[in-house]
Amino acid sequence: MDEPPEAGLQSAENDRDIWIRLACPAAAAGALGVELGGAASYFGRREEKPTLGDPRRPLTVEVYDDLIRLLYGTAVLALLTGLAGVLLWP
Repeated sequence: MDEPPEAGLQSAENDRDIWIRLACPAAAAGALGVELGGAASYFGRREEKPTLGDPRRPLTVEVYDDLIRLLYGTAVLALLTGLAGVLLWP
């Protein structure tokens, strides 16, 4: 039985969502030198999550400050790239 065309679009959206949820935090963890994931507690129930990154430094307030700088720097770079594309496109 053939899938409707919307099924392929839904699959592409799911793939994009998975990339955003997994690759972006993994890249940030690698750039900051920390390990994310592991044991977590949800509504009093403990769950083991896969870990991302290598624990080269402990999670501290400085790491969160570095993360904020990384996010703002990435946003500014994306904005400048977009503006350059708009202004330089013939």
